[in-house]
Amino acid sequence: MFSVCKSNANAKSSNYAVVTDHKLATDAALDILKKGGSAADATVVAQLVLTLVEPQSSGIGGGAFALFWHNKTAQLDSYDGRETAPLNAKENYFFDDNNQPLKWDFDTVRAAKSVGVPGTLALLKKMHQQYGKLPWNDLLDKVIKIAKSGYILDKKIHRNLIFAQKNGLNPSFETAYNFYFQKNGEPKPTGTVLKNPAFAQTLETLKIDGIGAFYGGSIAKKILKSIYKADKQAKPGQEINLKDFASYQVKMRPAICSVYRHYKICGMGPPSSGALTTGQILGMLNNFNMQKIGFSAKGIHLFSEASKLAYADRALYMADSDFVDMPIQGLLDTHYLNKRAQLIKQKTAAKTPVSAGNPPAKNAHSLSPSWQKERPSTSHFNVVDADGNVVSITTTIEQGFGSGIMVGGFMLNNELTDFSFAAETNGKKIANRVEGGKRPRSSMSPSIVFAQNQPILAIGSPGGSRIIGYVAKAIVAILDWKMPLKQALDLGNFGNRNSKTTELEKGGNSAVFQNDLEKLGHNIKITPMNSGLTAIKINSDGTLKTARDRRRE
Repeated sequence: MFSVCKSNANAKSSNYAVVTDHKLATDAALDILKKGGSAADATVVAQLVLTLVEPQSSGIGGGAFALFWHNKTAQLDSYDGRETAPLNAKENYFFDDNNQPLKWDFDTVRAAKSVGVPGTLALLKKMHQQYGKLPWNDLLDKVIKIAKSGYILDKKIHRNLIFAQKNGLNPSFETAYNFYFQKNGEPKPTGTVLKNPAFAQTLETLKIDGIGAFYGGSIAKKILKSIYKADKQAKPGQEINLKDFASYQVKMRPAICSVYRHYKICGMGPPSSGALTTGQILGMLNNFNMQKIGFSAKGIHLFSEASKLAYADRALYMADSDFVDMPIQGLLDTHYLNKRAQLIKQKTAAKTPVSAGNPPAKNAHSLSPSWQKERPSTSHFNVVDADGNVVSITTTIEQGFGSGIMVGGFMLNNELTDFSFAAETNGKKIANRVEGGKRPRSSMSPSIVFAQNQPILAIGSPGGSRIIGYVAKAIVAILDWKMPLKQALDLGNFGNRNSKTTELEKGGNSAVFQNDLEKLGHNIKITPMNSGLTAIKINSDGTLKTARDRRRE
C-alpha cells in the first residue's frame, strides 16, 4: 500500500495520512508523522525520497507548487517554487540562427538551455521554517540513510528509462547514463539495488552549509559546471549563472479559490494555470445539474465543452502574473462564466478551436494565444498530520528525467520548455513568452476542497496539460456523482483541451460513450490518459480516507 492512515494516541487527533506514488516515500513520511512531525516535516522527507526513487518525475532539481492549510489558525498558504528563466534571458531564447522559434523536439528538451533555476528545495525549506516541528537536519538524515543503503530500481523507473533512451537520453549525458544504464547500453534491470552516495553527499552539504550551498554556493557551482559542460547551450549572454541561483526566492501567492455548488475549491494561482482553469470549468458546470446528468455521454459532453472554453482562456491570458497583467478576478467572475456557459450547446459539440472570451479586465486584451507542450512526468502527493494540517503538493522536473543532466545525485529540470518558443503572433505579444527571471506557465493543480470553511479533500495529479482535466473530473465525480474516493480516481479520464479531438481514456469506462459522443459532433480519440491522481478525504468525524490511481505503475 502506498497510501496509509494510522492512529497516534499521543497526537491531538487519532488520524494522520500520507499518500504518494511510491511506497518508500510514503513509509518514510509516515514515520515522520508517527514521531510527532508535522505535515511540513513529512512533505520534506517525502519529496527528498521521491528525488531518489522517482527521478524521472520530480526532485530538488525541479520546481513545485504547494498548498498548506494550517488548521489552528485556519490559514491557507500557497507556495510558488516554480523554476525561473535566467535573469538575462530574452524573448529570442528559443530562437534558431535564422531568428525563428525552434521546433519543440527532444533535441531541445534534452539540452542545457532548457534548465531553469530549481525551486523545490527552497519551497521545502520555506514550508519547514514556517510549520516544521522536527529539526531540518534530522529530516535530511533519514533520507541520507536511504541513499546510502540503497533502494530498488522498479518497473516504473525501468519503463521510463526505455522511453527516455528513445527520446534523447543518450551516452552524451554521461553521469545519468552511467548511473542508470549498463555498459551494453541497456537500462539496469528491474530489481537492481541503486545506491546514490552523490545525493547523500548533497544532503550532507545542505546540513552543514544550509540551502545557501544550493542557491549560490558549492552545489550551485557544481550544477552550473554540469550545465556548461552539456550540449546545446543557451544563446551567448543569456546563460544561466550564479546570480540566478543566488537571487531565487519562493513566492507566497494568494491561493485561487472558486465556488462550486456549496463547496470552495482552492488551488495555485499564476504562474500555474491550474486553479484558474479548473475554476472556470467548474464555474461553467455550475449552470448544469451534473448530479442528475451523472456519468454519461451528456456529462462528458458538458465537461468537454466547458473545458474547451476554459483552455481557450488559458492559452490567451495565463502566464506569470509578475510579468503579465492578468485578469485573474475576471476569469472567475460569476457573470462572465455564466455567459460563457451559454455558449455550450447541450446537443452539439462546438467546433475547435473555440475563441477566448473577454473577461472583465483593464489591459489583458492585446495578447496572442499560445499552445505549448507540457510533458507528463510529474509527482503529486498529499499529507494530513495529527493536528489537522493539510498539504497538497505537485512537483516536477518536466520531461521524464528532465534535461538529462544529472549532478549531485539528482536530475536537473527542462522546465524552460514550458515557455512559448515564439514571442508574438500577428503582431501581438504572447503572455507565456520567455523573459528574464520569469516563471513558465504550468498546469499543476494541487487542490484543497472546503465545505463550511473546513478542508474535506486534498487532491492532485501529474499529467502535463491534462492535469487540469484529471483533477476537475475527480472533483465532479466526488461532489456531483457521489462516487467513493477510489472509484472517482479510477473513473475513465476524458476531456478536450480546445483541440481537434475529445479524448477518452483507452481501456477506461469513459470509452463506452464514444458512439454517443460522436453523434453529438465530437471527434473522438481513444488514447492512454495516464493520470496519477492521489487524494485524501477528510470526513466530518475526523477520520481519513486515502486513494490513488495506479495508471502509472
